[in-house]
Amino acid sequence: MTNPSFIGRQFDQICFVVRDLAEAIDHWPRVNGVERWSKAYDLAKGQVDKRYWGEPEDVQFSCAYGFAGATLIELAEHDGGHSGYRD
Repeated sequence: MTNPSFIGRQFDQICFVVRDLAEAIDHWPRVNGVERWSKAYDLAKGQVDKRYWGEPEDVQFSCAYGFAGATLIELAEHDGGHSGYRD
């Protein structure tokens, strides 16, 4: 078996799904040193034709973005509906 092509390459973005975005933003500077965050709420509000397992769904989510060195850290919070974030 051969290794997938991404093995050995650097990550440029990592996403963590969190239960409480404000709490996670408060936690990260103390534990991991990420001090500055850009927040985006209701990201799916204007999206149309949202689906979950092929069925129409009104998923809602919010995110915060910060850098740990050159790696973009994304914190994603499920705000409503059925989605992979909730799962």
